[in-house]
Amino acid sequence: MPIDQMMVTITRPVEQAVNSVQGLETVRSITSRGSAEIDLFFNWQIDMFQTLQLVDSALAKVASELPPTAKVTAIG
Repeated sequence: MPIDQMMVTITRPVEQAVNSVQGLETVRSITSRGSAEIDLFFNWQIDMFQTLQLVDSALAKVASELPPTAKVTAIG
């Protein structure tokens, strides 16, 4: 998929979905043809295990809006 299409169909929806996770300070993404990497930077005082669950939940909510071939993985 071309970069501009990746931005609209994958990168932006995922960024918007995780933006509501408490403790999130910065979101950085790199989108290229066929892939997108979205890095989340959190406040040091958060509980990372709980936050990873919140990120997974946010990703699950947006998953139905992504193209059927999209594979989303959260790594803590």
